[in-house]
Amino acid sequence: MAPSMSSRRSARAVGICATLLVALRALPVFVGTPQSSRLAERGAQTLRHADALNFDNAGALGDGGTTPLMLASHNNDVSEIRGYVENGADINGQDAYGWTAVRYAVRSRNYEAVEALIEMGANLNLQSNTGRTPLMSAAANGCSNMVKLLLKSGANTKVKNTSGMTAYEISMRGGETGCSECRKMLEAA
Repeated sequence: MAPSMSSRRSARAVGICATLLVALRALPVFVGTPQSSRLAERGAQTLRHADALNFDNAGALGDGGTTPLMLASHNNDVSEIRGYVENGADINGQDAYGWTAVRYAVRSRNYEAVEALIEMGANLNLQSNTGRTPLMSAAANGCSNMVKLLLKSGANTKVKNTSGMTAYEISMRGGETGCSECRKMLEAA
């Protein structure tokens, strides 16, 4: 008999934890370097979410209110994204900063994750604590393919952040190569 999805997820979580423990033990090599705090944060965050990989804990919260769905979106893991949503994860849930799973995927330039979240009904216009939407993040970072996808999927170009700026105005400040293309699409929308 084939192992159940839950037991495979549990085995995967154990494997991830073991790998992370080895990596965290090597962390003192990096102490004092700019990477040390980021490595420690990422390792700790992953360890906190490792027990949620069985989908039974789809609503588990990590530091800052991050969820397993947000982590899967950040990692571009479409199968996990689908699994969490199918098992009750709030697709529009926001962390302590107001970021959603879509915002994590956009910020990480994970096109497939954004596509999957859109297909599953994610709200593209939810704003973070600073008023930023996923469209604003994509425009600020010159992600023209992401801007195109978000516009095609109904992202609102008229929303303003707490500084009173729209995605178009934010794209005007960006120095990324794709920003000029983003500006053209946003201006035409």
